[in-house]
This record gives sequence, structure tokens and C-alpha cells, in this order.
Amino acid sequence: MPVDTRMLHHCLPLQWILVPENAFAPHNIKTAMIQKLSDVRPMEVVSIYSRTLNSWFGFSSAVRLCSELQTTWDDCQVDSTLLVSTILLFNTNPQSIEGIYSLHPDTMTLYLSCRSWIALLEGTGLNSINLVYSRLLMTLFEVVHGLYPAAYLSIAATVRAADALSVFDGNGVPLSLPLGPIGLKEEEEYREMWCGIFVLDRFVTKIYYLLEPSDRARLLKPYSLTDLPLSGL
Repeated sequence: MPVDTRMLHHCLPLQWILVPENAFAPHNIKTAMIQKLSDVRPMEVVSIYSRTLNSWFGFSSAVRLCSELQTTWDDCQVDSTLLVSTILLFNTNPQSIEGIYSLHPDTMTLYLSCRSWIALLEGTGLNSINLVYSRLLMTLFEVVHGLYPAAYLSIAATVRAADALSVFDGNGVPLSLPLGPIGLKEEEEYREMWCGIFVLDRFVTKIYYLLEPSDRARLLKPYSLTDLPLSGL
């Protein structure tokens, strides 16, 4: 599905453009998220998750999600706020124009915003199980709406982010789980996370292998100099 780049300016608040200093600090990224969440209260998200996701892709319990949220958005952690934003993507409906379904411009704007927030937080060195959940939901959203090759690329990044929770523990990465033995609660969270990743990865891979061999070869074939357009100079 083609992306209208004119909507990209909606992903970042105006003050980020006018005052670039510290614009990409986690607390400023969170401020941008909160601006998109002004019409919903934190605890309403638990109901949305239970209604739209938990019955068919329950990557985490509603009880855990409820414990992650606070009374106000200002009191929520940045990774929890991001997770909420990705959950709200599944509370949107596609628009139908002459029998063809597509994402509503507001939904596309939220989708692009979530993708940019994930990249920005990754760039600041943050990683947590909630960030992995957010990546997982973004990949799922791309799959169900046919956003390829974004989904194919996103699932790989999700696997690496999940693996990084243990690979980089103890190396000063904020929001990671502590190094050493984990408790039963954390072990269950890890199990649920990896189950969701495994199921989605198998599905995305299956879709790829259902392509015609010529299509797969075209996707994998590296560009050579003869494939590139010739300059008129």
C-alpha cells in the first residue's frame, strides 16, 4: 500500500521543528504520544485490548496491562505509552471506497507516528518487553492490512529486539530486565512474548513462500550495475 508522504509532518509536533534541541529525548517523545491519546483514558485501553486483541492474539494478560498503566498519561512510562498507542491502532476501522478497503488518513498518521516513535526510542538506547510488544503489534497491524514489505522487515526487527532483552542485559541499556535468574512472572511474560513472535513469524514466512518462484527470486535478487537506471550525464 503506497504511503502518502504528505502525512509525515503530522507524526511530529510543531515544537520539535521549531525547537530541535533535546527534541528526541524520551520525555519529549512521550509528549508527542500523549497528544495523540488526549481522547482516551489509560484504563479504557485495557477494555479495548480485551475486546480487539486478547481473544485471538493475547500476547499479554489484561491484568498485566492494567498494572502497567497509571491514572494519567503523565504518570505512565514511555514504553507503556507506546504500547497503548499501538493497541489503539487495532481500534480503528479501514475505509471502503468503491469496494476497496484502505487505511483512513487518521489511521495512517497514527501508524506512521508509532513507527517513528519506535525508531526514535531505539535510537536513544531504550529497550524493554513493552517495546517488543509494541513492535509485535506493529508487525501484526502490517500483516492484517497487507502492508508489505513493511511486515516482512518488521518481524525481523521484532525478533532481534526480543533477543536483545537478554543479550544486552547488564550493559547499561535502560528499561531492560536485570541480569540473572528471572522470576515466574517474568518467565511467563517471556514465554507469551516469544509465542506471539513465533506465530507471527511463521505466518509472514508462509505468505512469502506462497509467492510464485519468480516473485521470490525478484525479491531476493540483488541489484547489479546493469539493473540501475543510467544517468543522462
